[in-house]
Amino acid sequence: SWKNTNYETPGYGYELVSSSYDETKWTRALTACQEALSAAQAAGYQLFDIETANEKAERDGIDLPFIPGREEDTEENILFKQRVRMFQYLVTATEGDNNKELIWGQRIDSDGTNSGEATTARLPNRVVKKSDGSWNGGWAGFAPTLYTVQHFYTENGELPEDDPDFFPQSEWYTRFYEGASSPSLTTDLDGEDVKNDIIKLNAKREARFYAWIAYDGCEYAKKINNGNPLWLNFKNTNTNGWRASDSRNISGTGYLSKKFIDPAINYTTSGSTNHAAARRPYIRMAELYLNLAECYAALNQEGEALNNLNIIRKRAGIRDLTSADLSEMSLMDWVRNERFVELFEEGHRYYDLRRWAIAPDKLKAGTRFALNGLTLNPTFEEFNTPMLIDQPFKWDTKQYLLPVWSRSDYDELYSNPQMVQAPGY
Repeated sequence: SWKNTNYETPGYGYELVSSSYDETKWTRALTACQEALSAAQAAGYQLFDIETANEKAERDGIDLPFIPGREEDTEENILFKQRVRMFQYLVTATEGDNNKELIWGQRIDSDGTNSGEATTARLPNRVVKKSDGSWNGGWAGFAPTLYTVQHFYTENGELPEDDPDFFPQSEWYTRFYEGASSPSLTTDLDGEDVKNDIIKLNAKREARFYAWIAYDGCEYAKKINNGNPLWLNFKNTNTNGWRASDSRNISGTGYLSKKFIDPAINYTTSGSTNHAAARRPYIRMAELYLNLAECYAALNQEGEALNNLNIIRKRAGIRDLTSADLSEMSLMDWVRNERFVELFEEGHRYYDLRRWAIAPDKLKAGTRFALNGLTLNPTFEEFNTPMLIDQPFKWDTKQYLLPVWSRSDYDELYSNPQMVQAPGY
């Protein structure tokens, strides 16, 4: 219904946007995406890899991360942990570290070295107790929902609900280390024994999950606590659990995002901080392969779509997709979920949902769930109970389009008489 009632455009009539599907647009998009990838490769850009990350970790003195169920130092487990560390460095290592993946990014003024909102907003509230007895930490502001957690893959490269080798859904919120028990609530920072409270949903997951998602019982970072690891307990009001006196700076979902957190980050007891500045990717090599996969999927070129998806999945350490997997999810759904995971928190999701015209389903009210993180000192069972998030988030159809800029001293509607204000504004 978005039409001009006064002016007709030759060849288009009164319509302002096309209302008919045109597959040739995907053909043009494919050509453009192929040219973009070729240009990037010719300029020397390539996917970040484990070897480069290992060299960076050696310079930083960063050991391999703790991963539940992978404590034994087998060749397979060591490689998996190196891959986790690689994904941590993927969005923090610079060109000087030989990171050739980021094509275009930006470091804004508020994201400085050893400071900055991008880091502070993600950190748990209590990172280190300073020598004067006060706490230094962050705002715990980036708290993923259960939808996010459930749409990262298992170590087998499938959604948890579709993986026959993963735990049944009835066990997702039960203890991974069966027979263990919750540690007593310390008044200082929590120790390694909080790993007893890791749930099965957070075990046997892919490398990107462990690189970018912080969960109850996890090791957050190796050096962040004055050169020591920080272990998270979202059930302890004395550390990083809910407390009425500071309820804003607590993860209410039971999860935090640690994407863009420098693996070598260090907060000291003197109050100083040391970490690399976050840079926000606009375009990186992985997106170029995913763009190609989407174009091929839209054009029903299954083989080429899978080939480009598998480039990203191989780097993630999960198995290749084949035609047999299309009985589990459609080709386009595999593309969409791979974008969800690989480009997590890089600013794509909102725009992807709009251009796919599935925003009303994915962003409707009453569909976001979390763990029970807004309870004072909950038991293991109380905390690990999925709860509907009590927030009035909902999709409004007018958000498919942005408003045409219009105000008294600068009016695009006046500048272009053939333009009509977008519906709903």
